[in-house]
Amino acid sequence: MAHQTGPVNPLVNPCFDVSDDALRAARRDLAASPANLPRPLVVLAGWRSPPMPDGGVLARIAPLIPGARDTLSITYASLWTIDSAARRVVARVQERFPAPGTSDTAEVDVIAISMGGLVARLAAGDAFAQSNRRLRVTRLFTLATPHRGARLATLIRPDPAAAAMRPGSEFLRSLDDGLARSTFELTCYAQLRDWWVGARNTAPPGRVPIWCEPRDAFGRWLSHFAINFNPRVLTDVALRLRGMTPLSREGREPPTD
Repeated sequence: MAHQTGPVNPLVNPCFDVSDDALRAARRDLAASPANLPRPLVVLAGWRSPPMPDGGVLARIAPLIPGARDTLSITYASLWTIDSAARRVVARVQERFPAPGTSDTAEVDVIAISMGGLVARLAAGDAFAQSNRRLRVTRLFTLATPHRGARLATLIRPDPAAAAMRPGSEFLRSLDDGLARSTFELTCYAQLRDWWVGARNTAPPGRVPIWCEPRDAFGRWLSHFAINFNPRVLTDVALRLRGMTPLSREGREPPTD
């Protein structure tokens, strides 16, 4: 008799459908072997994110990259513009990983939370480099970044950084114009139920984020922030950082925000 399958759940991403057992095995293997990351790792905070003593995402991903010491977490809660945040990022990276005799910083990989992805894209762009040292990014991993704008910014724009994240803003258009000339590898992650940004806004036009459905009440109510705690997402990023086979692959667009 032919095997009968149930209806397909549109909220389950077949390109990121990882069992609990497979996830535990991957995390166990990562934690058991020292990580020889090819370059320093920088974690960029989101909009108005306060400094976190434990490093936030960096602290949660650290057990999956044991032994990695060239790491840096950067926040900019007191800054009102994305440009000023980008300048702080470049200054901090240059201070922590000096690169004399060049117009770029040292080569780094970046995990960027929400607005941090826009900060990284600006700092790594040609236009920014015309008057500043440029952030030399090799791989950029963005978590719920409003690449196409934030849904909330259509209603509330309390500062210039928030205004720049309005869908269709001149700032976002300028980033997209420069993306074709960029040299970094971009991997975007999203969670559904993201009423703050919208899951379908978390990759630049023409690109698709790697998305998943939140699995607990925290994720369902505060999805935009809960992605920073999602073990599937952080494990997938760790595997990619270490040059190992990831748990996910790009597939179709998120079925909903």
